[in-house]
Amino acid sequence: MNQVNDNVYQRLGIDMNVLAGILLLIQFFLLLIFFNVQANILLLGIGWVLLLPGFILSILPITTLSTHGQVPEGDDWYETRIVVRAGLYGICRHPIILGSMILSISLTLIIQFWLSTLITAITVLLLIDVAIMEDNNNVEKLGSDYFTYRREVPRFNVFLGMYRYYKRRRIAVSNKDIVRN
Repeated sequence: MNQVNDNVYQRLGIDMNVLAGILLLIQFFLLLIFFNVQANILLLGIGWVLLLPGFILSILPITTLSTHGQVPEGDDWYETRIVVRAGLYGICRHPIILGSMILSISLTLIIQFWLSTLITAITVLLLIDVAIMEDNNNVEKLGSDYFTYRREVPRFNVFLGMYRYYKRRRIAVSNKDIVRN
C-alpha cells in the first residue's frame, strides 16, 4: 500500500516533507493573524507548553543524525549510512516528524481557529504517511539492522520508547556486571 502511495506522490511531483513544512508555515502565519488572548485559557496554556518540546524534537535530532550517522562529507545530514540509535533515536524512530506534529497541534491549541484545526489534521496525516514511507525506504537502504531497530523502537510513542530504552539499558548494565564477575 505504501509503495502505491509513494508512486502516486512521485507521479504528482509532490514532496510530502515540503508540503507539510508549507502547512506548518501557514499555521505560524495564522498565529500572527488570528491570535486571540481571550481564547480558552486551558487550551492556550497547553499549546504554549507543547511548543517547546515540538521545537526540541524538530531540531535536536538533526545534530544526532549528522554526528552518529556516518554521513559522508558533503552529503546532507539525513544521508546516514547506519542505523542511529543515539539520543532521541533510541526512544522514537521519527523524532523530527513527531516534533513537527506536536508543533502543528500546539499551534492549533494556541490559535483556536477552524482553519488551523483543518491544517493540523492534514499535516498529521501527511507526516504519518511520510514516516511510513521513510520506514520502508530505510529497510531497503539499511537492511536487517533497520528491521531490528523498527521492532525495538516505536515510531512515535515516546512513553513506550522510554520504557524500552531504559529496559535495554538495565539489561546492558546487568550483562556488564555478569561479565565482570
